[in-house]
Amino acid sequence: MNLRGRLIVGLIVFIGLTTAAAAHAQPAPPARVQGAVSGAGPDGQPFRIPGVSLRLAPTAGTVAPIELVSNDRGEFEFTDLAPGGYKLDAQLDGFSPFVATVTVGPGGTVAVNVELQLATIHEEITVTASVDGGLQERQTAPPAEIKQQTMQQVPIASEHFQDALPLVPGVVRGADGLLNVKGARESQSGLKVNNANVADPVTGEFGFRLPIEAVQSIQLVTSPYAPEYGQVSGGITKIETSAGTNRWKFQAQDIEPRIRLRDGEIHGIESWTPRVAVGGPLVPRKVTLFESVEYQFTKELVEGLPELEGDTKLESVSAFTQVDWTASTADRLSTAVAVFPQKRGFLGLNTFNPQPVTPNLNQRAFLWTTTERRVLNATSVFESHVSVKQLDTDVFPSTAGPSMILAPVQNAGSYFNSQRRDSRRYEGLGEYSVTPAAFGGSHFVKIGAGVSHDAYDGDTESRPVVIVRADGSRAQRIDFSGPAALSLGKTDVLAFVQDAWSAASRLTLDYGVRYDRDTVASAHHIAPRIGFSLVPTADNRTVVRGGAGLFYDKITLNAATFDQLPAQVVTRYGLDGQTVVGRPLVERPVIEGGRLRDPESVAWNLEVDRELTSRLVLRVGYQQRDGHRELLVDPRSGPAGQGALLLANAGDSRYRELELTGRYHAAGNQLVASYVRSAATGDLNNVNEFFANVENPVIRPNESSRLPSDAPNRFLVWGEFDLPRGFGVAPLVEVRDGFPLSVFDENHDFVGERNRAGRFPQFFSLDVQAWKHVTLPWPKRLRARVGIKVFNLTDHFNPRDFDGNLVSTRFSEFSNGVSRTFRGKFVIDF
Repeated sequence: MNLRGRLIVGLIVFIGLTTAAAAHAQPAPPARVQGAVSGAGPDGQPFRIPGVSLRLAPTAGTVAPIELVSNDRGEFEFTDLAPGGYKLDAQLDGFSPFVATVTVGPGGTVAVNVELQLATIHEEITVTASVDGGLQERQTAPPAEIKQQTMQQVPIASEHFQDALPLVPGVVRGADGLLNVKGARESQSGLKVNNANVADPVTGEFGFRLPIEAVQSIQLVTSPYAPEYGQVSGGITKIETSAGTNRWKFQAQDIEPRIRLRDGEIHGIESWTPRVAVGGPLVPRKVTLFESVEYQFTKELVEGLPELEGDTKLESVSAFTQVDWTASTADRLSTAVAVFPQKRGFLGLNTFNPQPVTPNLNQRAFLWTTTERRVLNATSVFESHVSVKQLDTDVFPSTAGPSMILAPVQNAGSYFNSQRRDSRRYEGLGEYSVTPAAFGGSHFVKIGAGVSHDAYDGDTESRPVVIVRADGSRAQRIDFSGPAALSLGKTDVLAFVQDAWSAASRLTLDYGVRYDRDTVASAHHIAPRIGFSLVPTADNRTVVRGGAGLFYDKITLNAATFDQLPAQVVTRYGLDGQTVVGRPLVERPVIEGGRLRDPESVAWNLEVDRELTSRLVLRVGYQQRDGHRELLVDPRSGPAGQGALLLANAGDSRYRELELTGRYHAAGNQLVASYVRSAATGDLNNVNEFFANVENPVIRPNESSRLPSDAPNRFLVWGEFDLPRGFGVAPLVEVRDGFPLSVFDENHDFVGERNRAGRFPQFFSLDVQAWKHVTLPWPKRLRARVGIKVFNLTDHFNPRDFDGNLVSTRFSEFSNGVSRTFRGKFVIDF
């Protein structure tokens, strides 16, 4: 079935699920309740209060209450409500509870002003669910938000936040396993946990994991025009962690191991991923604790290799602790510690690289963050953030053996590189938010400044790599000058000012400027940004948004230490495999001009959101990004066998995207369908293609072509549905074009233009998770959720490997698919 046919099938699935959801929904037109939260500061003056827990519960019937949190401006909105009476509760540490009764009619909107009074004794409500949807009229670039409940219910592979991000239109996991956000490589995007930058300082990739219970929500800002966001070309992933409450809670899940079946027999354990989370008050109404721990042991089979020699291995522990202290009614302190040691065996195992040719990777990660939020007066708040991150990485061959041999059918020998990387990041940031006196409309101004320091020490050593022809003779040999020590420190300084200006009742402008400077580039960068939100129609059911901005990306430490790497010596041989052709070429790592500059990009977007019905919102949007001065590695030959591996700011990239998204929401259920038409092109020799965790020894001249993650057509449908009698189901359907392919000869020189030799077969996967809520007979408070996840339900062939070597006996064959897979689910909650 071609892509068009799969899109039609997907649309039929979407229509069918939408119809089922509509049949299950209440027939009366839904209503909404909206308003703002205000209170009195230490000086007695009123001010808007963000972060307030609100709970809306029907006064009659059995419908579950809805809970959410007021936004940065203290605003809230409950949508998709059945007509009737409701009880509204609002609570926040340091303030007396607020209670009101609200009555809404069919299709109506009720405005409620919540006023909180200072108090000494108070209760707290845990936010456990959120109703998505609505137009968010005042936000110029609303982030895509994924709640913890969605991560637990929608079928994603490992239930880590990284696996949930491809639920967002325009986010694709590439063939290398890394995330690409709106055409930007993972190293070009940002990852923040409680406002701390946790991306790997050396590679810029997402070198950090958290237990899913520790993640309250994920916000992916795909259009980060607010000047508070910087050092990226792509999007920003923001993680808000879970906090304890004033009632002890405990959850355990996936405590049962899964056996390993190979060759029809049991060979130990294939997977065991138990997770435990506990939270509650250490000092009632003052200090709360949240703790989450996950152990993960998995073996994943690579199809096409011998069953007892075809498993990758992963063993890790992920632990997270957060303590929140309400020091006073105006002062709240939160501190968190996370550790993440992991061991990966046979990294990069595939059809062409059996276990002996692959490396192992050991990592030790540590994060400490502290945030203080202090209400200064009626109109201003100051937040301070301090964090320390450590990420140490060791990469080494999985087996000791001879040189690494790159052969036409399957590689042999031992992985060629060993490296040790110890990195630290120390970061401090202060943010002052103020609501000044109204002039020309209301304003919300945020001013921030910060400094961070990255330190890197390590060493690398590489052994010879031999490229052989189909007859076994040597075609080429790559030697390395010897071990090298790597060391560098880098300090970044930032400042920004931004204003959210409600210029009129229907128009909001977000604008500002950001300043960045780092000690590697030693350049001053000024980046202006602007975004807008316009409600053009009187029915308030259409929103037009857009924005534009200049962005300066970071210089990762593997690029900054490039000239400290060992030289490569490339020797080519004649057809007999013995005669040296020409003079061996010595390629010394060189930074062009002895200095790097920060990559830059210009991005803009325009989108229209239309509320077709109170339950269905449609989005049509266009986004464009042009990147310049990207860091490229390019081999250069010179006289007398003296050449260079040149690292230069010579790269460009382009991304174009048209997005169509529909979101249907009803009584806590939701269904999201999106189609993205995109094009991602640019220069291919990005520094991380060769010098990241797994190094690539064969470096050919740079070309500009389709990027490896280019997927022009992608259709995605996913949803969450609560069914009668405690049952539930969450489907996920993805259909997209395959990634681009290249062809090369027996010398590993590309034949024709790179990434223009065709594509992988069209990707199609239908995944489903189904569950049932049960109450165990003992103890009475114990609740459980049992279920099953099925990946690739149709058992469609989705290969991950392609043999592009022209002299291989398997040339043009695809391999290493993922067959239909079943996983059980068991959660205990009390």
